[in-house]
Amino acid sequence: MIIGFGSREHALAWRLAAIDGVDRVCVAPGNAGTRSVAENVPIGLGDTDALLAFAKHENIDLTIVGPTSPLQSGVVDRFRAAGLCILGPTKSASLLETSKAFSKSLMKSAGIPTASWSAFEDSRDACRHLRKQGIESCVVKLDGPGTHGRGVVVCGSQEEAISAVRSFFAKPIPGPGAPRVLIEERLYGSEASFFALTDGRRLVPLMATRDYKRRYDRDEGPNTGGMGAVGPLSEDDLGIAPGKVVEYLERAAHEMRKSGRALNGIIYAGLIATADGVRFLEFNLRFGNPEALVLLPLLDCDLFTVSEACAKGHLHDNSVRFSPGYAAAIMATTQNYVPGEHRDVTLDGASTEGTRAGPHVFHHGTYPLQTTTVASRERVLGVAGTDETLAGALGKVYSRIDQVRFADIHYRRDIGAELLQT
Repeated sequence: MIIGFGSREHALAWRLAAIDGVDRVCVAPGNAGTRSVAENVPIGLGDTDALLAFAKHENIDLTIVGPTSPLQSGVVDRFRAAGLCILGPTKSASLLETSKAFSKSLMKSAGIPTASWSAFEDSRDACRHLRKQGIESCVVKLDGPGTHGRGVVVCGSQEEAISAVRSFFAKPIPGPGAPRVLIEERLYGSEASFFALTDGRRLVPLMATRDYKRRYDRDEGPNTGGMGAVGPLSEDDLGIAPGKVVEYLERAAHEMRKSGRALNGIIYAGLIATADGVRFLEFNLRFGNPEALVLLPLLDCDLFTVSEACAKGHLHDNSVRFSPGYAAAIMATTQNYVPGEHRDVTLDGASTEGTRAGPHVFHHGTYPLQTTTVASRERVLGVAGTDETLAGALGKVYSRIDQVRFADIHYRRDIGAELLQT
């Protein structure tokens, strides 16, 4: 069973359904696309009792958690307590992703390079700090799961920073405890994500990718949940030796294990290659979205067997393989993409049929309505494809996404462009 509703979960279901010996794949709650490769189960992300009851009743052999919110709700703890196999971190371990202050403190204790930062629990203190330090350019983060880019504001002036601080304290993302805001040094450089798999003790590197958060071309506009991704990145594009990133990830995993919060499943680091070296921006504990649309089509091993072994603590160093070549993914959104805003639009040209190499359409915020497919979320779908070259993969993906039609469709035209010029 896969918990989630987006294009990441569609891609996971697609890969699992193609494995010999996997008789049934369920997605809770799924979308209009997942029903073409799996069985949709009408259970919401937050209904842990119903998810657990379904898994018990249907004798589910493995559950994979897609998004962050069920992790934060403790779904892994509940499943494990019931003796069920589930891939993902416990509620306490998920703090590495859901609390930016916790993550930053861990980086400091583990000697992992990151941007300088300060945390505040009062809006006046935060604004006073900005003025006293004469801070102009910075990043303001809400300490919590910043879903869909809502928890991070990149500021180019003190006025923007003060506005972001006041906004977060006035309308914080719901969660336990008082709101806390981080004011962080703004770093400049090329960003990347480095993925690994861990069973709590062993850590197996996967791939480095690049995703594109800003809404518009040339990295302009507000942050989003991701407008596209490409991979794998070379060491030159990553800006650091992969082995060094693995060393830092192992330090983080060790710190978590030492504190009784052993990790399980995916861990990926957001990195930025600055003029002063690579810095770690954040950690995430799930397949990224849209990065999963790059990783999964290139995966050349049994995803079920690897995931089950990882969940049970039996991960092996040589258990993960990738096909040679490159993958690209582009997300289509509504033109006025406002994170968290839902409105219905009818899709055309969004068939999920495709070969292993793609291009393949992975639905994100869709649901079936009679004989049509309707999108009700800001990110509507992703198109992914592979090729021997990055240019070839991007060409396939753009050719396919140009065939998709819905009202106010928008997607970036420059995904991966800077890598083609190097």
